[in-house]
Amino acid sequence: MTTFQALVLMIAFGGLIVSVIGLLQQANK
Repeated sequence: MTTFQALVLMIAFGGLIVSVIGLLQQANK
């Protein structure tokens, strides 16, 4: 795996986490 692929994976994974956190915060309101 190249560093570029690893970076893309990290960004995609980070985006997923942010989306989940956003959904949880909305559910708590």
